[in-house]
Amino acid sequence: IRQMVASDHFPNYLRVNKELFDEMMADGTLTNTAVPGIYMVQKLTDLPFQIVIGNELKGDENAEVGLLTDHANEKDVEILAEQLRSAGNTDTTVRENGQKLLEFVESKNPGITRKVLGGDEDMASILMDVLKPEIDEKIDNTTRTNLYIYVQDGDMMLDRAAKRAGMSITDFSNAMTRAGYTAPQNTSR
Repeated sequence: IRQMVASDHFPNYLRVNKELFDEMMADGTLTNTAVPGIYMVQKLTDLPFQIVIGNELKGDENAEVGLLTDHANEKDVEILAEQLRSAGNTDTTVRENGQKLLEFVESKNPGITRKVLGGDEDMASILMDVLKPEIDEKIDNTTRTNLYIYVQDGDMMLDRAAKRAGMSITDFSNAMTRAGYTAPQNTSR
C-alpha cells in the first residue's frame, strides 16, 4: 500500500502532524528507503505500507509526481513531452492519458505547458504538435505500404506509385523489395 503525497511543500496534514512523523522516525515505525522521499511504515500492519513525499523524489523517472503539484517545473513537463514522443503514435491509451495529464498540469500550473511546448492552443493541439513527427512518419509508412500493395497487385504502375511517394522509380522499387513486396519489372504501360 502506498500513500503518495504529491506536493512541493510539506503537505498540510503532515506539517500538522510533523511531531508524529518525527516520533515515528525516532522509534523506527517510519524508516527511510534507498529512494529519498519514500518511507516504509513498520510495525503497524503486516502489509507493506509506504509514504511517498513527492517533493523529495528526484530523477526523471519521478517527473510525473512533480507534475501532480501546483508547482510543476518546466523540466518535468519537458520529460513528459519526451516520454509521449518516445511512446509515439502506436498507443491510443498513452496519447489519451498524456493529453489528460497535460490538461491537468495546465489547470494546476496555468501557462507552464504552453510555455514549455509552445503555442496558445488547447492541450489536444499541443499534444498533436508533440506527436507530429511520429504521426507523419506513421502516415508516410501507411501510404507507402498501400502504394506497395497497389503496385504488387497490378492496380497501379510502378512509375506512378514512385511519383506519388516522392521517390525515384529505382528507390521506390528497392524500398518495396526491402519491405517484402514484389516489384514488377515493367515500370509503365
